[in-house]
Amino acid sequence: MKLQLHLWKTKLLTKFEDKNVNLNVEKSAAGALKGLTLSVQFTPNIVNQLEAFILGPNPSSGQMNLFYNLPKATDMLLLNVYNINGKKVWSSDQIKTMEGTQTMPLNLSFLSNGFYFIRINQYSKGLLQQNEVKRLIIKK
Repeated sequence: MKLQLHLWKTKLLTKFEDKNVNLNVEKSAAGALKGLTLSVQFTPNIVNQLEAFILGPNPSSGQMNLFYNLPKATDMLLLNVYNINGKKVWSSDQIKTMEGTQTMPLNLSFLSNGFYFIRINQYSKGLLQQNEVKRLIIKK
């Protein structure tokens, strides 16, 4: 059983002498500051859909990375950026669609300071399979 940690969402502190370590989720414990009680839940990966994409850093001056994982290859991924008024200000369909974990650098430094929405659509066999929207902050 493997534990998958997501960038910017999870912090795992460990102390091991060996660099090659397998973390056994069933023998793991969680703790918090000031004696708070935490419950730990393990959810296996869902392999039939696009896993959530992550943008970082956010806020950004416009130079950032898109991190995502495709459990299987897909026909097309479409990325659109909208301003706060809903106007499309940038679009790309040049996103890697092969299976596996991907990192795509994005240069949106031409955008003015402000709030934007970024949407990624996954298409397979000509049909929209999944879409996800994230908030993006440009601050120079």
